[in-house]
Amino acid sequence: MNTGSWIYQPRHKLWLFTFCLFISTPVNAGVNICSVDFNKITSRFVYSKSGKESFVNAQGAISQQVVGLDLIGPLPSTDQRQSYFGAGHRYTIFDIDGVATQTNGHVHTFYLPYFHAQQTERGIMRFAVAPALSASSNIIKTRNNWRSETLQLLGGFRFENSNGWYVGGCADYRFGEFEIYPVFGLRFATMDRWQLEIGFPDSAARYRLHDEFNLQITIGPDGNQWEVADEAFSQRSRFGYQSFLLAFSLDWKPLKRLSVSFGVARHFEQELNLLLINGQRVTLDAEDTNELSASLHWVFGRIRD
Repeated sequence: MNTGSWIYQPRHKLWLFTFCLFISTPVNAGVNICSVDFNKITSRFVYSKSGKESFVNAQGAISQQVVGLDLIGPLPSTDQRQSYFGAGHRYTIFDIDGVATQTNGHVHTFYLPYFHAQQTERGIMRFAVAPALSASSNIIKTRNNWRSETLQLLGGFRFENSNGWYVGGCADYRFGEFEIYPVFGLRFATMDRWQLEIGFPDSAARYRLHDEFNLQITIGPDGNQWEVADEAFSQRSRFGYQSFLLAFSLDWKPLKRLSVSFGVARHFEQELNLLLINGQRVTLDAEDTNELSASLHWVFGRIRD
């Protein structure tokens, strides 16, 4: 595997999908298709749960759970070109106490991601796009309730030079509402064990303890926006969530097809933008909250030479 590029060029071809099972992993409520590493793109099931913390500017408290499924597989490719296509779902449950919100906090995002990377003389150009449905449960379950506000279009591009620097752009909802923003940074390795990525909006540090053990620290935005409605559909509005997520994990790979991770994460600067039952739009700031995690990654499928 060439860890310095996005294109995975192994000696083997993976003929069947890989499937990763993540239990209590630090999982973003938002969908991030702009920072996907092509060397690690897989299908997966994910779950995470945070602690409950009080609001700073209102009476009440909030916690969240995220359950997700990504089914992504490789398309026909060459040494110069790599593509993936799939489907994904994020089910987020916001448990909000003390505030009469318009929604019960059960929201979904369904998306169809397509990833493509092309080798050029100067480096690698990567593209990603994903149409999505993002709404509360009562809107999602009936197609007649879908509107233009229910739809999202996520996308991004990035060029990576062989020296490790990259630059590009992204359009998504990771900052709590639709934003178009630049993406840039530098990836480099120090000695044999450290790999660093310093950039915007995501940064990471990885340290190889042993052939089977790795430490990882990541930081980046976590957010999304959903169309929500009350039970009688008398009011419809947009519900937004934003935070910054700092995650630390220990990854263990005891077998070729099995890896296990244990970690802890912290959500900073949590903010909710929502409509109350009385029609008043408010912005609620929440205290920082912690999240413990563990993950299990299992690869299914036959690998041929």
